[in-house]
Amino acid sequence: MFGKVQPLAPGMATSAPAAGETGQLRREDVSRALLNTISQVIAQVAHMSAVQCQVDRIVFSGAFLSAENAISMRTLSFFTHLWSGGRSTALFLRHEGYAGALGALLTVR
Repeated sequence: MFGKVQPLAPGMATSAPAAGETGQLRREDVSRALLNTISQVIAQVAHMSAVQCQVDRIVFSGAFLSAENAISMRTLSFFTHLWSGGRSTALFLRHEGYAGALGALLTVR
């Protein structure tokens, strides 16, 4: 369905501790790993949709990607670029709340 798109699952194991590693995981480490995993899944779905629709620019929007969430924005940009072989660009809306309100307004008849 999506052509030659690499699966995400092999890369998701990188957030787990290595074999033989000792010590407790800190909450912030687990939170960061979860945030990166969620961002990778979002990037993978967006990339597969872009391939299917034959578009090069992927626009991300929403409160999850506000200016305070630079980690997810970097992750989305990196994996979008990686999986597309440099052909796709991740774009982020600065005023995502306005875009959502405008979309809701346009769908009301």
